[in-house]
Amino acid sequence: MKSEAAKALDDVLIDYPEYASFCEAWKKTYRLNTVACSSFIAKQFFKLEGVQFDEELRKRVYVASATACVSDDLTDGSDQIDPKEVFLLDRKNHRNKTANIGQQFFYALHSGLVGILPQDFEFKFEQLIKRYNQYQEKGRGLNSDISPEEIIRIKNGTGGFPFLLLYAISFPEVDDLPASFESDYSLHSLPETKEGAIFNYGSMLSRLDDLDDLKYDSRKNRKSLATERLTSWREIGNDIEYVRSGLERFYPKERVDSVISIYTPVRLLHLTSIFLNISHYLETREKNYAPSLGPNL
Repeated sequence: MKSEAAKALDDVLIDYPEYASFCEAWKKTYRLNTVACSSFIAKQFFKLEGVQFDEELRKRVYVASATACVSDDLTDGSDQIDPKEVFLLDRKNHRNKTANIGQQFFYALHSGLVGILPQDFEFKFEQLIKRYNQYQEKGRGLNSDISPEEIIRIKNGTGGFPFLLLYAISFPEVDDLPASFESDYSLHSLPETKEGAIFNYGSMLSRLDDLDDLKYDSRKNRKSLATERLTSWREIGNDIEYVRSGLERFYPKERVDSVISIYTPVRLLHLTSIFLNISHYLETREKNYAPSLGPNL
């Protein structure tokens, strides 16, 4: 998947040769693993729907994920770029002429992504895109004095809305998806819609991600579901079964089993190394990648 992801980036940047060397350096970071993993997640959607995940759709997913990764790194880096300048699929997105090379690279990827999505995608999914960007921005403000309830709500959104957007990118023929699932993740009630079940799937993986990032977030004094003990490895099995039950309301049980089985307790010990690949990336990013986004490259 990594080689496919790298080729997809080369294809959409063919009209931007000035970023070729920067792209090559970026592809050598652990972020390419994250991009490849997005295709893995999208493939689960296609398993659930019972349809073929073809090459063109994989390319679309790879480019969307890479664009989102660069946006995330830019707003999380030392330059503290305003998240609004690198919002994903935002028609009002300004093109800063004085932007550093990393931001210019984002704009090039963004143009490539817009070019391979259906022409009406940004209009059709306007509300979903807006919610996605809002929660990406909110997810960066968890260092302040914030309540446990607000952490849960934000983390649900930072996990759920990317999944809904990835679903829309995979199946753009669906109608604009409802955009108010903040309270939908509750172990006491199952989702009422397929979109709610997909949102919950993403929220569950947000919990896994927080558990995997516990040491890094603690060192950086960042609040998360794991640092505030709002989730734990002992409790995550209940979340997995909750997501399974929600998906089974809208998909055949055998399809759900094939997707959820990768999160069974036996495999959870290997999940981060096989699937998320986050810890190693976070340990090496500050040394190897973050400086490349600075203005002096």
